[in-house]
Amino acid sequence: MRPQTAIKLLTFLTMIFIALGDKVIPGPVGKASFTMREGINNFVTGLIPDKKFRNPNERTEKAIEEEQKKLNQTE
Repeated sequence: MRPQTAIKLLTFLTMIFIALGDKVIPGPVGKASFTMREGINNFVTGLIPDKKFRNPNERTEKAIEEEQKKLNQTE
């Protein structure tokens, strides 16, 4: 078997093991698959920064609320 073919096959089998190992393989080997998948998920989600998105309508909503408070106070 050529090295390129072996690398592709090994990569494919590793991906299958990570994706389906805990569902197909019982025992500690299945738990290892689950642990690897969770670690990869945590790593990838850690790359994406937690950004709080600003509400573009926030200023308008606050102005409307203030106007409504003023109207309620005058009544």
